[in-house]
Order: sequence, then C-alpha cells, then structure tokens
Amino acid sequence: KASATDGYRFVNWTDEGGNQVATTELLTKDYMLTDTNSEGQIILKAQTYKANFVPNQYTIVYTSTDAKVTGSMTEKRLSTTDVYTLEDVAFTKTGYTFNYWQVSGTNTTYTDRAEISYPTAKEGDVIYLIPVWTANTYKVKWLDDAAHSHNILSTTNAVYDQEHPVRTETNRAGQDFVKYVISGTNAVMSDTTGKTTFTNLTSTNNAVIEYIAEWKNANYTWTLTNTDE
Repeated sequence: KASATDGYRFVNWTDEGGNQVATTELLTKDYMLTDTNSEGQIILKAQTYKANFVPNQYTIVYTSTDAKVTGSMTEKRLSTTDVYTLEDVAFTKTGYTFNYWQVSGTNTTYTDRAEISYPTAKEGDVIYLIPVWTANTYKVKWLDDAAHSHNILSTTNAVYDQEHPVRTETNRAGQDFVKYVISGTNAVMSDTTGKTTFTNLTSTNNAVIEYIAEWKNANYTWTLTNTDE
C-alpha cells in the first residue's frame, strides 16, 4: 500500500514502462502483470511498480471582517514545495497603519512581505490572512495668543478613535478666555466653542495640529459710593 508523507498526496502506480497500473493506494494482484509457467499455471510476472506522489495544493486568502477596512487582494494557489513572498498589503483602514498579518484561528503572525511556506498542508487547505492594524497617533498643541508669542501651553498626544479632553483656561489678569481656534483649517473642530472633548481631528499618522487661545479684554463694573453724610 502506498502511503504519502505529510504535504503530499498519492496519484497512481506505474510499471517499469511508466504506464499507469492503478489509482488505488492498495496495489493488488489484480492490477499486476501475469505470465504462464511451463506447467500452465498463471503466475505474477516479475515487475517493479512505482507509487507516485505530488505536492498538496492549498490556498492563501487575504481577508478582513472589519467593516472599516476597504480594498481587496487576490488569493494565491500554492503547493507544499513553494516558498511564497506575501503580497504588499492593499487593504486600507482610515486612521490606522498596517502592522502585521495574522493567520485566522491561530497565534501565527507574519510581517509585510514575509516569506512563508506550508510544507505539511493538506490538499485543499485554505489559510486566511487577516490584517492587524495600529491606530495612528497625532499631537495637538495648545498655544497662547500672538501677544504671548504663541507659547506652547501644553501638548495632547492623541490616538485615532480615542476621545481626548479639550484644554480649557481660567481668566487671567485683565483678560477673559474665549476659546481655542485652529491654526489653519480643520473640518472636525475649527474652534473649541461648546466642546469639552475631541476625537479624530486627523487620520494622518504623526500629524501635528495647533490651536491658538483667543482672549478678550475683561469688562469691569465700577460702583461709586458717596460716603459724604
């Protein structure tokens, strides 16, 4: 009986001439060549039979179940003798950077463009590769007004898809705090009016966003009291 090693499958038996004899793993005498001896008896003819095997075929499928991921990638049909370089990631996720591939249902991971092989894969196996992402980070700088040289009051290290507090100020001598206004443009938050938190001011990794404090002169009310009797 023919027995395939891991990563291979049985194909057939062939005789010394390369002719197919049988496609069953168990080669019985029914498939073997016979002869007749001098006594008229049917005997098996001396012959060498070869069991033939081929590498198993399996498929690499790039996939994602994350609704925020867009794009597609073509699956790859491979054999157990192949060494395959993973394709450049063609999926995208707004606000995130690709980190690595993970084999579905396992702890096995691969870096981008890694060389992989599965020498013991079974025929017809499907290996699903899922992209794993890292949230982008950006900085929000809170600056004082021009009169105070736009000094940096503080910096928020923000992470995409996470909520962060808006900086607030207390009134200072002769001035009342109004709001922070974006330096440039930002469709998400042009200023901090009515805002206590912010999320996803940008999807660009390592971006820097600046907000400038706006102040107004404080109003004072004077009350004159006549002390003469």
